[in-house]
Amino acid sequence: MVIFPEIKPELERSVRFLSMFSGIEAASVAWEPLGWAPVAFAEIDPFASAVLAHHWPNVPNHGDVTTFDWTKYRRKCDIVIGGSPCQGFSCAGLRKSLDDPRGQLTLSF
Repeated sequence: MVIFPEIKPELERSVRFLSMFSGIEAASVAWEPLGWAPVAFAEIDPFASAVLAHHWPNVPNHGDVTTFDWTKYRRKCDIVIGGSPCQGFSCAGLRKSLDDPRGQLTLSF
């Protein structure tokens, strides 16, 4: 039984993960040799999205984590990973924390 046809059959029983704020997807690069497989990405940056599409053409990128209904992945992945933008919590973002829209993404994650 193949749950996600975009995943290679030999990886069907591997750890499957959902990656939010994926960037150019360092996690997949590190975990693929272990047999782990991404089931979906969430990335809005055009350059990073192009990198994802090039390296993982069969893994969907759902873009904005706040606008996609993630319930379709419930019980279909083993782990959800992500690192929400940190600018709102840093000097670069004037330490506005949750008052910065980027800081609010932490709550979406």
